[in-house]
Amino acid sequence: MRLEFQRKSLDFNLDGSLRGTIVTLGNVENSHVPILLLGDKTTLSNQELFDLAMEKFYQENFPQRAENEKFNLMAEKIAQADEATDRMNKQYIKMEQFMKMMSQTINEAIMSIAAGKEDDKTTIESE
Repeated sequence: MRLEFQRKSLDFNLDGSLRGTIVTLGNVENSHVPILLLGDKTTLSNQELFDLAMEKFYQENFPQRAENEKFNLMAEKIAQADEATDRMNKQYIKMEQFMKMMSQTINEAIMSIAAGKEDDKTTIESE
């Protein structure tokens, strides 16, 4: 059932004091759902009244909704954190491999330089 804003009106107690604003939601099948919002809310836009009425409707009829939404949000955040951790681990492995390769290259260069100096010493001594 898709509810839409239909009308708004003020509701008063028997003593004439303001009870609240009644927002009537309905659908194309001619169903009506009156929602009482405390205080005079008639200055709000129809969209704002619709949003407030729907929120009250959900709070009254689905009290676990907010808690479920919080759990869903937490699960979503945990999944995002897990993905970030996986990306960081993969990046760490790449950096570790890069460092090993650089270390090996530097060691080979040092060995080559050292071997070149040994060849130079041998050449000078043999002359």
